[in-house]
Amino acid sequence: MPSFLEKRFKKSSIHQNSRAQRASSSHSISMPSPRNNPPTPQKKGGDDRQYIKGRLYSATKGELIVHVDRQRGEDGNFVAPEGVIGDMGVQPRIHETEVMVKRAGQGRRYTVFWKRHTRLPLNTYAPSVGNTWKGDLLVLQRGCGEQKSYVHLRAGDTDFSRQAVEGFLDQVDQSKSNSPAQIEVNL
Repeated sequence: MPSFLEKRFKKSSIHQNSRAQRASSSHSISMPSPRNNPPTPQKKGGDDRQYIKGRLYSATKGELIVHVDRQRGEDGNFVAPEGVIGDMGVQPRIHETEVMVKRAGQGRRYTVFWKRHTRLPLNTYAPSVGNTWKGDLLVLQRGCGEQKSYVHLRAGDTDFSRQAVEGFLDQVDQSKSNSPAQIEVNL
């Protein structure tokens, strides 16, 4: 027959285990995302992750070249801007807008990732006159073709990417809930 202490110890360990299970299950809730889920890697047994160079206009750190996690899938690339854009505690949802910049017969496509929330800090580093944008802006260059692919920003892409952000800031109103999925900027 078990003693009083053995019974007590068994009860408390069962109680602690059930509390630990509840705590771990409550933290596994994921936030909804407007973007698709990441694709499964093409190669079996290996991780096909890479990084893409992008330009971040951070509200707190300024203009930076950053490396964004990218995973290749069968239907293109999936990028994870959540690892680069700050203030995920304030607003976990990230929006994306495709921007086409055309100049002298050349056209380049960019995707601008951004957030919408009143408590985000004012971004004084975004390239626009009279800027009132709140939060970070991440710009990635799109590749050619129909698939959703991204390529590295090169040194010569600085002007085009800056024009993409300026056109984006001129045409998107952060305070309105409906934002355009695509924008065209003619220079």
